[in-house]
Amino acid sequence: MSELPINILNIFSQMHFAYLCTVNAQKFPHITPMFYFFHQENNHITLLSQLKSAKIRNIQTDSQVCLVIDKRDPANPFNNEGIMVEGTAEIMIPQKNIMKDDFESTINQFKKRYPTMKDNTIDSLLTDCLLNVSSSKIIYWKGPNFSTITL
Repeated sequence: MSELPINILNIFSQMHFAYLCTVNAQKFPHITPMFYFFHQENNHITLLSQLKSAKIRNIQTDSQVCLVIDKRDPANPFNNEGIMVEGTAEIMIPQKNIMKDDFESTINQFKKRYPTMKDNTIDSLLTDCLLNVSSSKIIYWKGPNFSTITL
């Protein structure tokens, strides 16, 4: 897997929310702010979710997703910076297609990534599945300048 530029890696590491876009069967978009964990070794992104959510129903119909992670500067929009990730999502369900120990290990990665959360906060989200997004393209922008990386 090729190394991503430092400006993209910084956004993944410094920001805390990704906006996940899925589409329902009628092709209507559904956008949700999500906690995420970026795996630099394979450019995959893991998100917490619940099986009964709209995003999961949408992914079961169409696994193509898009995420946006950005930094905003309300004083100077030319300082706005972000990434849009296009990819395919896989629903990871404990003891179905992910081992329970691996699921719990991933939850612990989230607890380390979000240290200001109390230990029970992630558990109280009733997370019963994970989304694993395989990135196929990343678009980076800073102000009006854009660049694309195809993976």
